[in-house]
Amino acid sequence: MPDIITSMLAEHKLTDIRSEICFEHQPRKYCVQAGETDLDFIARLAAEEGLLYTFEHRADGHTLVLTDRVGGLGTIGTHTDCPVIYQPMGGGDSMEPALTRFHYTEQVRTARQVQRDYTFTHPRYNQQHTATGDQDLNNQHKDYERYDYPGRYKRDIAGKPFTKTRLTALRNDAKLAHVEGD
Repeated sequence: MPDIITSMLAEHKLTDIRSEICFEHQPRKYCVQAGETDLDFIARLAAEEGLLYTFEHRADGHTLVLTDRVGGLGTIGTHTDCPVIYQPMGGGDSMEPALTRFHYTEQVRTARQVQRDYTFTHPRYNQQHTATGDQDLNNQHKDYERYDYPGRYKRDIAGKPFTKTRLTALRNDAKLAHVEGD
């Protein structure tokens, strides 16, 4: 799947791309772009596969970094080599870069994703997969379930990671931290 995205970007002369893909992504038998711009098509494929992207900006050019894990986007720094200073009473000129505003929210989101699909080659086979967000349901009821049919997969090997990615997408704003600073 990342190959489709990189080839689409190459058609638009965007070749300075670094891939930091960690997980295996199953090939699709077919993939159709219909009624959407190239950017919308790339964004849809990336969302379906759980891919993220960011840009690294340099004086001599810019690099698009494509990854399937948040850790691939980089960090602010570790506490020992790059302390993050928080000054809630910001104002005036600061000697060092600092965060001036921090706001944290939690929202109730889907706790469990269930997807089911059907294939005519094995009509009695139950192609149902469930993914749960057990680790980060601190303040939320565990029975809040979302069910999707069709699940948009034809084999178990694609259904399991697709269901997990779908749950991750549905829970992406369950816990948010907004920060401002220089």
